[in-house]
Amino acid sequence: MYNSQTFEYRQIEASDYSLYRENANYLLSLISDWANISLSEITYEEVIDFFIEKFDIEIVYFDKKEDWFYNHSPYVHEHQIEVTKTFVKRVSGFTITNGKTFKIFLQNFTNRQRIIYTLLHELVHIFFHCTNDNYMQIFASMEVDGHYPKEIIPFEDEANVIASFLYLNETKLIEYLDEGCSFDMILSRHNISRRALHNRLNNYLIYSLELNPQVALNKLLLPYKEEVFGSEAIDRIQFVMAYPKKFFQYMRMEVL
Repeated sequence: MYNSQTFEYRQIEASDYSLYRENANYLLSLISDWANISLSEITYEEVIDFFIEKFDIEIVYFDKKEDWFYNHSPYVHEHQIEVTKTFVKRVSGFTITNGKTFKIFLQNFTNRQRIIYTLLHELVHIFFHCTNDNYMQIFASMEVDGHYPKEIIPFEDEANVIASFLYLNETKLIEYLDEGCSFDMILSRHNISRRALHNRLNNYLIYSLELNPQVALNKLLLPYKEEVFGSEAIDRIQFVMAYPKKFFQYMRMEVL
């Protein structure tokens, strides 16, 4: 189950992120082999197509609005369901399964990128968690109006991290940065939301480049987001990317 307000972004332990990244890269390698394309060519469309072919999946929208996302796809149910306002406020998406088939319920956001990300999040649950007895027992005991139990948070963290890789994998992200693309250029080229790209870059700087979180945010990410003319911010990111991690280990307690 995905709640965008509760689990949109959480800083996690580096060891957990490393494990989630390894799982993401494993899944991406399967998709790459299946589609016969390189990692940098994988978009959310190939990810969704992979899951639709490999799993028996049906998508149902709730929170009735005019449905336009994948409107004519055979795996999208033709009817939407109505739910309470409380449910809409607390739940962005969830998946139910009998062990063989999977039904994904998605809030019908007006933002296309939000629907894509929520769907990717639920697909991660299908691949990694829906065969996990502990996860399914916790999920079955949850109440929509209650608080998320702490036992489910690691599963949600993993789904968030892996979904972010499925949306924009590290190979493609590095390619964009090496090309000198601005923040807005990546938004346009990759059909990703500002919030999702912000979180993806923040994770890359903190966990992949191993920078101090405050340095990553204030000295690199925020100036990069605001840069419209010139190249000072992207040049600084490229400078950090070009040097071995050991050279920057001392920066975990310093400011660039």
